[in-house]
Amino acid sequence: MGNKILKHNLSIHSLRKMLSNMPMPIEEIKKKLDDFRCRKDKDIENFLRFEAIKYERTGKARTYLITDDANGVLIGYFTLSINSITFDKGIDSKVKKILDYEADRKQFKYMKKPFVPAILLALFGKDDNKFKEYLLQVEEIGVKRLSDIVFPAIFKIARQVSNVIGGQVIYLDCEKDKKLIKFYENFNFTHFRNNEYDKNLTQMMRVIN
Repeated sequence: MGNKILKHNLSIHSLRKMLSNMPMPIEEIKKKLDDFRCRKDKDIENFLRFEAIKYERTGKARTYLITDDANGVLIGYFTLSINSITFDKGIDSKVKKILDYEADRKQFKYMKKPFVPAILLALFGKDDNKFKEYLLQVEEIGVKRLSDIVFPAIFKIARQVSNVIGGQVIYLDCEKDKKLIKFYENFNFTHFRNNEYDKNLTQMMRVIN
């Protein structure tokens, strides 16, 4: 996926294609990433500033930049990677039914823990100040959340990946915060287990369709 025009003067740019085609000098790309600020979550800020290019070059993940067409300013980004969900005791029984756990368990008896291929929405965030400036420009349109514009594009990429190599779900980790969980539920994500490595995180998934 290269450049994609979204609603309300926003575009998505593949960082991989930006690096490979070099329409923009590498130092200019690095500066654009280094200027990104997200006070609410330093992990989101630091990944884009210090790790995103490295992950692109090693193929560990793909990052997409969200820019304001009016001025080319970077207002947000998201990162996707290929992963899998392993069935264990912590997975909700309803989710096991959705993912047809019993069929996999019977078919792959040699596997201690059956798994399903999945796409990980590893990171999603916005630049605090630049998104506020963007909102002022489009105030009359009624845009309030970047996610309302960008998430449909994320799900479209997930479908494209699933059509090529398979994959039943897209999932993410989020803090155990009721407001945040409700936010993702509004996009049809559902809780399926707690993160086994971080007790402060829960994992949520959405079937790719």
